[in-house]
Amino acid sequence: MTSMIESVLGMLTGDILGNVSKQIGMPEEKTQQVLPDVIALITSALAKNSSNKRGAQALSKALAKDHDGSLLNNIIDYIGNYMNGDGDGILKHVLGGNRTAAESVISKKTGIDTGTIGNLLTMVAPLIMGILGKTQKQQGFDFGGLADILKSEQKQAKEIVPEAEEVLKKKPKANIPIKNKSLQKKKPVITDIRDAKVPQDVFDFAEAKLKSSPDKYKNVDLRCQFDITGKNGGKWYVLANDKKKIISKGIMENPISTVIISDDDFIKMVRGELNAPMAVLTGKVKITGDMNHIVKLVETLLNRDV
Repeated sequence: MTSMIESVLGMLTGDILGNVSKQIGMPEEKTQQVLPDVIALITSALAKNSSNKRGAQALSKALAKDHDGSLLNNIIDYIGNYMNGDGDGILKHVLGGNRTAAESVISKKTGIDTGTIGNLLTMVAPLIMGILGKTQKQQGFDFGGLADILKSEQKQAKEIVPEAEEVLKKKPKANIPIKNKSLQKKKPVITDIRDAKVPQDVFDFAEAKLKSSPDKYKNVDLRCQFDITGKNGGKWYVLANDKKKIISKGIMENPISTVIISDDDFIKMVRGELNAPMAVLTGKVKITGDMNHIVKLVETLLNRDV
């Protein structure tokens, strides 16, 4: 029988692997190398959580309710829109407070930054839940059967990421989130850009502004890619024109401008604590494409002069 790790890896090949790599901004070879670690970590966490009756019942119930495997019918579409999926919610309940440590373990093992590892975890978690849900539905086993399957998977997972064992000793919440997002607490969006602490705060602020006054942005063409390094880094893009208004994690096609900067310097710059032209001159920020486009974007979405 094909293991779950092998099943997920089997799905993420060819064009799909190319799409995954594009979304996280990493070459296919590196993506292919790190995927087993990411899949094994989530599998280990699920196995640990379902090793007791309560955890196994919670997982089985979540699979039956929200993860029937239909996600697997169109993986390419899912990969392109994975940040709007259930990945972060699943990881919150599967890893709990261990997520940051788990990301660091894989980052240290593979040499890939934690922001990219976090994005891959978010992307892969719903796929694993989809496989488990589909298997449970097709074979009709109860929570005990589910626990047995995960127990058999755990051995292979430990061989791939033995370092995860120490991280997973701290027991997270046993329940798995349902898809009713209204029941999930969401971090409030900041109302003053000077309150931003991490890059995600900035993009949440800009997205809220974009959605609150969509008519205001009818005559703009903002297409900017942000590549932010560091512990809280990642890849985000801003797309705002007459047809679409999207601010999301991931990679966009044909950006007008690309900004490369560390997470600390990015926060200082949007707060007004770091002079943008000086940051460019000193190499703290690298911009490719149209500089005037960046100026327009900052003025439009952040209400700040560059």
